[in-house]
Amino acid sequence: LQGKDEEEPLTQLNDQKLEQAQCYVMKVLGENYFRLCKTDVVSKSMARAMAVISQYQEENLQKFYKGRKHKPLERWPKTTRCWRCMQNKRKGSLRRRTIKKRNKKLYFPQRFTVGA
Repeated sequence: LQGKDEEEPLTQLNDQKLEQAQCYVMKVLGENYFRLCKTDVVSKSMARAMAVISQYQEENLQKFYKGRKHKPLERWPKTTRCWRCMQNKRKGSLRRRTIKKRNKKLYFPQRFTVGA
C-alpha cells in the first residue's frame, strides 16, 4: 500500500467498510461461519489502510510546514517545556546562572580542617 498513490488506500478502506457491514449483517442473520471469521481479517486490513493514510497525511504536513516560522503544536519537536524554553534565546538567557550563583556552586563545598 505504501508504494501506491494516495487514492488507493482510501478506495480500499471504503470497500472494506462495506464488506465489514455485510459481515455484521450475516452475523445477525446467523449465516455461514466462514463469513463470520472474515470480520477479523477485514478489520485488520482496514487498520493497515488507515495507517498508510495517516502516514501520507504526516508526510504532506511535513512538506507544508518545512521552513516556516509558525507551526501548529503537533509540528513542534517533542521536548519538555523547560528544554523548549532553554532553546529560546530570550528565555534561555533568563534561566542561565548568574556569576554569583555559578561561583557559589563551584566554591561552596569547601571543607576546612583546624590545625592543632
